[in-house]
Amino acid sequence: MKKMPIRMLSAAALAAMLTVPGFAHSAEESAAATTAIPASGFVKKETDGAFTALQIGKKVHVYNENGQIFHTQELNQIGPLVDLFLLPDGSKQLPFILVNNEENGLIAFTDLWPHLTSGLNTSASNTIDAYDSGRVFYTPQDKIISKTGLHYAEQKNGQKVVVYSANDYGDLEKGYREAFRTDGQLRGLILYDYKHPYVVVEKEGRIRVLQADSTGAAEQVATINL
Repeated sequence: MKKMPIRMLSAAALAAMLTVPGFAHSAEESAAATTAIPASGFVKKETDGAFTALQIGKKVHVYNENGQIFHTQELNQIGPLVDLFLLPDGSKQLPFILVNNEENGLIAFTDLWPHLTSGLNTSASNTIDAYDSGRVFYTPQDKIISKTGLHYAEQKNGQKVVVYSANDYGDLEKGYREAFRTDGQLRGLILYDYKHPYVVVEKEGRIRVLQADSTGAAEQVATINL
């Protein structure tokens, strides 16, 4: 098996790579964020479960029944809304949006990861910041590495996709283990809160999102409309 190049990430480097610009927002800006779902003024609307995504200008705003959760805002985030889909994290359903950014292609965004806001009491009050959580591609890929470097996915023999996770999140020199595998063509890799990889594959003409179930087998948890 071809080995993935190993890169050591210091705690400082990882923190810098995953810096959340929203922590610099003022309380006034957060409080001023739109809380109600607009009835007009949007160019595209997607709904899934209790969540709604609206394309308003170049930004995408995501809402639940209580109001806005987050929206895209920076040059590396803005672009047309492609789809809204839900992914499980334990018993919770998490909203993700897929945006076609002019420079970076298809990017999956969700709310700020809990790991980033732990102890800061910001995730509930911050209704602004979207967090880049992965990539999806219009064409099949041979290999996709997560931005954290903690997970990657590879196409094997043209038929299987294998997802790998680091043995030790604090020391990538300890290598990687197989997390799960599935049939299909590799089309994306999405993360949530560092630890939870979802792989995106094309199978039987559909774009499917899968995770490892409690036994380590792949289970489909969503589909994406491209």
